[in-house]
Amino acid sequence: KSEDIIKIYKIINTHRDNIKRDIGTIDIIKKLKIFKTTSGKLVSLDDKVFLPSFEEIPSKSDIIIDDSYFNKSDLIGFKDLLKSYPFSVSIYSYDEFIKNSFREIYENENDYKKKQLLKYLLEHYSGLSSDARDVLRVTRLFLCNDEKYHSSTENIFFKNDLLEDIFGNLYNYVNIDKDILNRHSDELGLLGILKEPTAKFIAQTLSTVCNRKDAKSVLKILTYLLNNFDKFKGHEDIQTLKDLNCIPNQNLNLRKGSEVYSLFLKQELDELGDINFIHSELHNLIVKAAGAFDFFEINTSAPVELIVKNLLTSVEKNRKDKNYSIIY
Repeated sequence: KSEDIIKIYKIINTHRDNIKRDIGTIDIIKKLKIFKTTSGKLVSLDDKVFLPSFEEIPSKSDIIIDDSYFNKSDLIGFKDLLKSYPFSVSIYSYDEFIKNSFREIYENENDYKKKQLLKYLLEHYSGLSSDARDVLRVTRLFLCNDEKYHSSTENIFFKNDLLEDIFGNLYNYVNIDKDILNRHSDELGLLGILKEPTAKFIAQTLSTVCNRKDAKSVLKILTYLLNNFDKFKGHEDIQTLKDLNCIPNQNLNLRKGSEVYSLFLKQELDELGDINFIHSELHNLIVKAAGAFDFFEINTSAPVELIVKNLLTSVEKNRKDKNYSIIY
């Protein structure tokens, strides 16, 4: 029982000076399983256990001693006794805790405790080592709009209505209390929460909606990409789009850029029913995005054989209203 354990603590604390001089008694105390971890497990000081040096301790650790039991008026100095020679219980720094235990413990905590741990983490983030920060980036820290926890490596964002409309259900944003967002937006950014899409995210989401053959979503994402084309066109991830069926044609069917023709060639190829012309909405954007025609390898000139075929088809149909000298 907790009451019995606290009684033992009080006896040890009361006779601390005599105990410190008696090696035999010290060895006995070290072997007694009278210390509770934050998970409720009874351990001895001979087990590999630690005293926390930080306030917001996890509720499910088997190696961190729950020092809340020491918060009694007649147990003043008991924690210091355990830290000092000859007990010499190791102190678990917050940085060591993050590196060695935080991920597993946090991901198994309840939602309320996660909020407390995250708040404490953000308040103390500046003092963490790069190794500890690396652990945090792969920890599922953040509850998002899909009601799941995600790590920042999974492309999660600060909420933005415009981006949510563009990227749809592939856009995950953090559901965090406003006061935490306001106080710790810098720390959240350092943890990897995004304000704007990265080239990798755009390439991944575009690939996903293309596989779904969702041309309307493709148009939305390409619109964002082309409006910011100078920013993204040099990125390696964006280069992969050249091999993707991501250009909607006039019927909203998705084609590779090399299979699609500019609308500037409409008159030259207007008699051929099997030509894929770029969708008009997208064409206007590509015209404004310098280098986009070449980037997506969209045809801006027609092969001679197609021009001849179109001309012959037009003649066969007796298109007397055409001024061929202007068109060709």
